[in-house]
Amino acid sequence: MAANTFHRYMCGRRVARLRGLDADDQANAANALARLARDDANLRAFIVAAGALPLLVELLRAGSEAGKSNAVAVIAELAQDAPNRATIVPRARCRRSWSCCALAPRDVKRTQWL
Repeated sequence: MAANTFHRYMCGRRVARLRGLDADDQANAANALARLARDDANLRAFIVAAGALPLLVELLRAGSEAGKSNAVAVIAELAQDAPNRATIVPRARCRRSWSCCALAPRDVKRTQWL
């Protein structure tokens, strides 16, 4: 249980770092989120609930190349779970502002990140 609490804490801190102004810090935060989300569905749900999707989309639009690459990796990890896909895809269809949007699956396929 303590490890799960620690990982949630780390996810929350990394999501907060996505809001920062430093491009390297954002890229590193996204990389850490991708690694944390890789094998734990609970952490993936927590990352989505923490509000990471709009921040990752903004990183895709205006971040460094490393940040963009890492943002795609996080979104790909989050999309493993059906509830997360249900959150990601409808938001991709919203065209009003970046804050309500997420990445469409077709964009993930077009972006090279490995």
